[in-house]
Amino acid sequence: MTPTPATIAAERQEGRPLLGLLAAPGTPNAARALVRALARHVDITALDARTGRPAATGTTGAPAARAVRAVLVLDPDRLDAVGDLGVPVAVWLDRPAEGSALPAAVVPVGPGVGAGAGADAGPGAGASGVRTPAVALDLPDLAPLGPLVRRRWRQRAGLPEPWTADLAGVAPPDRLTALAVCTVAVVRDAADLAAGLALGTPCVATAGTLRPLLPSGGEGVADPRGTRDDPPAVVVDDAVLTGAALEQALAAEATALARDERRAAALGRAARAHAAAHLDMARAADRLRGHLGLVPADQAVTVTSVATASGPGSGRGPVSLADRLDRRLDELETPAVARIRTRVATALVPGGQR
Repeated sequence: MTPTPATIAAERQEGRPLLGLLAAPGTPNAARALVRALARHVDITALDARTGRPAATGTTGAPAARAVRAVLVLDPDRLDAVGDLGVPVAVWLDRPAEGSALPAAVVPVGPGVGAGAGADAGPGAGASGVRTPAVALDLPDLAPLGPLVRRRWRQRAGLPEPWTADLAGVAPPDRLTALAVCTVAVVRDAADLAAGLALGTPCVATAGTLRPLLPSGGEGVADPRGTRDDPPAVVVDDAVLTGAALEQALAAEATALARDERRAAALGRAARAHAAAHLDMARAADRLRGHLGLVPADQAVTVTSVATASGPGSGRGPVSLADRLDRRLDELETPAVARIRTRVATALVPGGQR
């Protein structure tokens, strides 16, 4: 549905477009991550499970009187409850079989969206929908830590140098902290490995642990550039080694990696790049907003196109340095009150380069 000028004007006054959400018990964590990523850019209101219409109050404080611009259904079995609202509809799919009978106008989203011809290798638009990572992250919440920062934290905590953290011996509540400060981590769980990649942690893992995090669906080991010779973690083949032999191989690889600072630093950078390219739910959320028509007109020029926005034939004037910096800070989800924004504004003094 194309928004009318009156709708656009109302949204500018209210702030953001309104998305209707039809939730379900037992919503997967990945679906929750998608909703959180969407909530950074749109208001969300709950839909009544019986009528498919907006409930009395919104989940992000949006007034119920506002008309929804699109709907997200988190359970395919509840799609019929939405009826015909005259707005774009998306439905969450955990498995490909769930989308076998979807109406053509419905946008499938989730790890169950197949990667057919024309599909992205990472989270994003699939052949007929938006494919999300099977293990998803809120990447803005996981800032990478480089080797020097990690060393300083280890010194403050009185930890050995280097320190290899085998997460099998770390309590689950403490694993994120261990991943953030260790020299190298030995990881056996896909969710822990995803967090480690996002933090830029040099990780040693089994092939089975890494497989769910690969854009290829587990066929081979791919790095962010699409090659198979530079994976985001050191991989030990658990199809060949088992038991004590597997544990010894993991420990040996971790020891060797911890002794090679240059290799560990390069692996940490590759890990973060892989997480940003293939595990960040925000990228899939942005594409879903595009499918559902939830991208405001004033955001039509993306950060990647800013450099050419004032080129020949663009019909636009030059883009100022201040505007370019603002847009890049917006892309990084930098809060309006963040200190870095104040520093940028101070640096761009009147009479200086704009």
